[in-house]
Amino acid sequence: MGGGPKPGFAMALDDSDLMNVVRSDASEELYMVFSHIGFPRGKFAQSTLLSGARVDRLYLNTMDNDWYQRDIDQTADRLAETISSLGPRRITCAGSSMGAYASMLFGCRLGAQRVIAVAPEIKIGEPWQRSFLLNRTRVYDPRYTNLHDTIASASGVEIYVAAYDLIDLGGFDERLLDYAGVSVKFLSGDHKVSERLDWRRLYAGDGDIGVHRLSELPCNMHDYTEAKRALHDGRIDDASKLLLSRCEWSDFAPDFFFAALYMPSTNIDAAIVLLQHALKLDSNSAQSLHQLGLCLAARGRRDEAVARFRDALAIHEAAPATHFRLAETLAVLGLKGAAGAHLARALSLDPNNPAYQALAGRLRDKSPAAVP
Repeated sequence: MGGGPKPGFAMALDDSDLMNVVRSDASEELYMVFSHIGFPRGKFAQSTLLSGARVDRLYLNTMDNDWYQRDIDQTADRLAETISSLGPRRITCAGSSMGAYASMLFGCRLGAQRVIAVAPEIKIGEPWQRSFLLNRTRVYDPRYTNLHDTIASASGVEIYVAAYDLIDLGGFDERLLDYAGVSVKFLSGDHKVSERLDWRRLYAGDGDIGVHRLSELPCNMHDYTEAKRALHDGRIDDASKLLLSRCEWSDFAPDFFFAALYMPSTNIDAAIVLLQHALKLDSNSAQSLHQLGLCLAARGRRDEAVARFRDALAIHEAAPATHFRLAETLAVLGLKGAAGAHLARALSLDPNNPAYQALAGRLRDKSPAAVP
């Protein structure tokens, strides 16, 4: 989890694939939108949504899903220069998930008049968080792994908390409710609540944003904390006693999936239980099926693993990692022809992946020991 911040991102902002400015005639307002996880180079969150907005737009993406952790000081300076070049204006920073973290970090540093953060992680880099599980670089600037100090003295900060997301709530601190310049609103939904928001109305400050607001959390923070620990340990029954009377389990399906992502290094069997439970709630989750296949293969249950990988591909065929893992498992079962077919598909989707190329080399070797 260490390594410290690495250089490169601020200079890379000259690359239009990572920063894009769109001008609007005579606009006195700037929307600065930070992309959430999974956006490839050259793609930006909300660029289509805001295409007709009569405001200037500055779209940001980050490299390697690293939670905007590289080069923070230089990036803030670079953004300040860009904003200055556009002329005086009112600034709104916005984002969801990873982008929400960035909107708070840079919005507060740059003195934005308004910051909109939907389903953010306020603390990052801790086990059982998205920023720990999905940050490919494991780069964290120790000054900003907890944004409480950054936003405590800020103004115009709007935080929208997904009330049925145990992961994000793990970083929620009730001190937020006491910060004079911070408004906290609880939304009925999980981490994907941002996809149901009416962002145009949210930007406009309208009351109806398309998602039901809750006056309070369905359960108290102690129950959430204890339920998260129970899920982490694979104690679903204990978690249900804390939450089931107030919430629908379907609201927690993504949390089972992310809990299972963290578990295999310590408790594969608990991960399998959680993934099976998640699939009862959302049988069309290719991610959960893929992860379950990995866990079953690790337990030597390879026939079951093959079935789960194939189920995942039936939902999302263009998934190179799933084709690769299926090829690995089929190879161990001695089904090299089928393994080769799935590996070929993985390479067609991601031709430069060294792991895929290495497996291709092993499959060409006739020795059984050469296959993983």
